Amino acid sequence: MISVGLESMTLLLAFDFDGTLAPIVAVPEQARMSLEVARQLRLLADLAPVYVISGRARADLSRRVALPLEFLVGNHGIEAADTSVRDLVLAEGVVLDWKHQLIYVGLEPYLKLECGVEDKKYSLSLHLKRAPQELGLEILNSLVQLVPSPRLVFGHQVINLLPQSSPHKGDALMRLLSHSRATRVIYVGDDDTDEDIFALKDPRLISIRVGWREGSKARYYLRNQDDIRHFLGLLLDLLGNPA
Repeated sequence: MISVGLESMTLLLAFDFDGTLAPIVAVPEQARMSLEVARQLRLLADLAPVYVISGRARADLSRRVALPLEFLVGNHGIEAADTSVRDLVLAEGVVLDWKHQLIYVGLEPYLKLECGVEDKKYSLSLHLKRAPQELGLEILNSLVQLVPSPRLVFGHQVINLLPQSSPHKGDALMRLLSHSRATRVIYVGDDDTDEDIFALKDPRLISIRVGWREGSKARYYLRNQDDIRHFLGLLLDLLGNPA
């Protein structure tokens, strides 16, 4: 059981999007929060700072989450309110080089598949759900040839390619904490990309994974994505009456 003593602290809340606030779907464009979760998130934002840290591009995220842009962090931590233009330009250039190289090594047919390569400007996501098994192996072999070498982050039937120098979700959360007066942060996520946060040693962090997984660094877990409604409801009750 989580006991945080809310009356004596300043709380910051942060969530992943896909698989956490919204169910995982076969086509990423179709991902949506339920009306109830969207309502709960808006109410929570009136009681505490609420951030969403996602692998999605920030512009994409803003179409799905009714929070001000400064509370949205995209591309696994690369796109944030305090990201410099220089860092974004560098990441965009690396991603453009990778796209050309993927064509050069013979993956052009895969680039044309629906839900194949998702270009998020500052990172790439290779969705493997519809790729034949033999093509999936070819993709993995090709990724090791990319220059500069990408940081690979594996998710639900997806491989994310990030520039090596780019921040990860853990870096993004720590920056949010440093800019706030929060004495405690709750983060909820569901994927391997969230382990960069779960692995943080900061004593202010309460980490929660959606779905138990052996080896995860999260301190707590929810049984499944449906439980997010109950958890948000609990937070609303606690923050509305912290005593």
